[in-house]
Amino acid sequence: GFLLLGIIVLTLLGNMLTAHLVYDEIRVAIETGLVNQVQGQAHSLAADYKNRSQAEFIALATAALEKNRWGEQGAGYFFLADAQANILVYPPDHQRIGKKLDDVMLYERNESLNQALIRIARSGEPSLVTYPYVKPADQQRILKTAYIYPLGQYLLVGGIYLDSADNVFYNYLKHSGVILVSTLV
Repeated sequence: GFLLLGIIVLTLLGNMLTAHLVYDEIRVAIETGLVNQVQGQAHSLAADYKNRSQAEFIALATAALEKNRWGEQGAGYFFLADAQANILVYPPDHQRIGKKLDDVMLYERNESLNQALIRIARSGEPSLVTYPYVKPADQQRILKTAYIYPLGQYLLVGGIYLDSADNVFYNYLKHSGVILVSTLV
């Protein structure tokens, strides 16, 4: 009896550990893809940035970023902000231009998203930030990671929801639980 219970507990613990490791690896892959995507767009915009007035650059950036949407219902996009976190180009909602982002708190940090934008602008160092946000496709609050890339006096930002990593995590746990129950029966 105790041996079987020990095997079940160790199997469950092993499955949980494996699920967390898989989740972490998927998140790293998602974040790496996002970083590469934002850096690629930043290099493309950098050529437009040189020797342009702010108005000319914003017009060129708007044209470039408006057509760069990806993911479920176009939920993925780039936007451009200034060093004070004011939105300059925002493809999903042009009414937000000139305003700040929703001031959500970052995940596991005592800092808001707008504070992070200002901090990153001052440092000049690109950075990943994660925060809870409502995904438009299903109206659920889930984690989103954004990569913020300083580009002269501007910040290029791209983000991605992390629900695909969550789905893999929960599916793994569900399937391993079914296998464990099947083995015991």
